Amino acid sequence: MTTADVLHQFTAADEARHPANADPWWQESIAFHWFDDASGIGGMHRIGHEPGQRPVGLGDKAQPGEIAHHHGVFDGSHRWRNNVRSPMAGQLDEAWFGDAAANWSCESGRPRFRIATEDCEVDLVVDGLYDLADFFPRGNASLSDEFAAHHYECSGRVTGTARLGSTTHTVDGFSHRDHSWGVRKWNGALAVHRWVSGVIGPDLAFGSITWLGPDGPLSRGGYVVRDGNVRVADSADVVTWLEADGVTHRGGELTLVFGDEELRFVCRRRDGWLNSHHDVEWVDILCDVEHDGRTGYCDFEISNNARMGDAPIRVSLNALDANGLFAR
Repeated sequence: MTTADVLHQFTAADEARHPANADPWWQESIAFHWFDDASGIGGMHRIGHEPGQRPVGLGDKAQPGEIAHHHGVFDGSHRWRNNVRSPMAGQLDEAWFGDAAANWSCESGRPRFRIATEDCEVDLVVDGLYDLADFFPRGNASLSDEFAAHHYECSGRVTGTARLGSTTHTVDGFSHRDHSWGVRKWNGALAVHRWVSGVIGPDLAFGSITWLGPDGPLSRGGYVVRDGNVRVADSADVVTWLEADGVTHRGGELTLVFGDEELRFVCRRRDGWLNSHHDVEWVDILCDVEHDGRTGYCDFEISNNARMGDAPIRVSLNALDANGLFAR
């Protein structure tokens, strides 16, 4: 994949929502994380529109169309999480995402994210650091066809205000976001994934994905952006410092490979949230990240469902998984 391919697949029109098809698993979503080191406040958010799904709890007679919300914010004193679903009938605008409680819009080229609840209020504006980029490795059907058929990401500066409890913060930090649309088969496309993305400074950002579907293979990809120039990695390696609960983690290490060059990012946990949707559970942990003597922040997102319930394990990287004698 060339840099030109990555940078020029999308236009400003793709910031808005796209026409849905008839598949009940068609969805469109934005995911957005941000952090202000000076204020010590950060968050991770996802708003997903699923026009073919019926709102939970309203019965079979409910009109199809559901909005999935996954929101988390923390500062030095409080943590807040809100995983809820709401009817698409309550959406504020057919072009953008969400409802009165939490929404994402993009006007005049500047995305804006807002939350308005009793416990948390957020009003943030994003200015991108580079053009919309799609770096996902293609060819893995569970990723390309069943989870993220259309996808782009972008890091940015984030400014505005955020209130958690009774404390209001002025936010001036960094952010990263993605936007995906197409069929997303939550209940069967994803076995294990690692999505590590973040910002070191206005001149340096990065993203990565490792993805294992229920039938394999294991796909790896990533990129770095220096002064607005995208370099697509040949591969990505992620090590997760998993907790004893087998679900959450303390951070980990990301290595992006560019030929003979390796770039290493060491991530250490600040705070995080467990998210649930359909039959999938995943964890987002915001981390401090160190790279080449510089520091920044990232989101270290993981899921662990290698057996898909009770299926045999298909990929075993560091443990022999068959009987017999094998050459190294």
